[in-house]
Amino acid sequence: MNDNPTCPVCSNQSWDNRGHRTYHRADRQRGARPYRNAMEVLFDVWAPGQDAFRVEFIACRNCGFLTYSPRPTADDIARKYRHTPSDSAQDAPAATAALSRQDVRRARRLTRLILGETKAKSTRGLRVLDFGGGDGRMLRGLVDRGALCHLVDYSERVHPGVTKIGDTEHDIPADANYDVIICSHVVEHLPDPRETLAALREALAPDGIIYVEVPIEVVGQLPAAHEPVTHLNFFTPDSLRALLAFAGYGVSWSRLVAEPHPWGYKQLCAGAVATPAAIAPEDVPVSGLDVLEPYLDGAYAVRARRRWVLGLEKPDMLRKGLRKLPILWRYS
Repeated sequence: MNDNPTCPVCSNQSWDNRGHRTYHRADRQRGARPYRNAMEVLFDVWAPGQDAFRVEFIACRNCGFLTYSPRPTADDIARKYRHTPSDSAQDAPAATAALSRQDVRRARRLTRLILGETKAKSTRGLRVLDFGGGDGRMLRGLVDRGALCHLVDYSERVHPGVTKIGDTEHDIPADANYDVIICSHVVEHLPDPRETLAALREALAPDGIIYVEVPIEVVGQLPAAHEPVTHLNFFTPDSLRALLAFAGYGVSWSRLVAEPHPWGYKQLCAGAVATPAAIAPEDVPVSGLDVLEPYLDGAYAVRARRRWVLGLEKPDMLRKGLRKLPILWRYS
């Protein structure tokens, strides 16, 4: 564990302390299996012999990225996955039929997004890589439309029509040239997200696109309420945009989106589409803590946008107040 981490987004070392949480060994046998697995990693792998584990949540003063300290290293993450098989992370406390319906909805949403962003008349022959996509089930819509779909993940299960090419980005062939790379709900788990996205850029065609999506877990609260093992990185649309820019991408858009969660509800996320671009680190625009504060504080503009995105309020109800809420669009 690293007690003095460098920001994995912008390489800054100036942090702002935003609070803390303490986790207890006595709680490790409570809750659903994914929670118990995470607590076993925390107290058996990362902090053996400790009865309590305290983390300090820290925000980068340069780019607004949020994480915690002590922060797991790449070796800690490797030991985590050796302790807990990746397939178990896909389990959810829901009926198989309900889970399948959510998968179908997620796959349809992803297919529509990719079709809209590539503007391709046909997906037949489209080269698609799903990085960290479990068994590749989110590619089912693209597979049905004739796309050539590849997968990089530790999962031993592979969805029909998808070809697994390896476990990590290091297994991607040097001559790979993908039209689309999908990195959905992955970078929040990575110890070095900037390095991983930079490696994926090398496998992307010059006119290709990458779609990155992460959960939003900081609306009016500190993240990692239950356990600090599953997610290491906590983003807003602005810090996700900064991550992609520092990794060598030109960002087309980065905004709040709603993702059907495998457990049956809609989840607030940040999604971004980007293309390869040569950007010097000193030229990357950063927003500092100014755009993180409203999320942590649960500002009305952010909460209103959250309700709108998740469909809990009718858009016309909010349109009436847009003139009074110009700040609303700043966080979209």
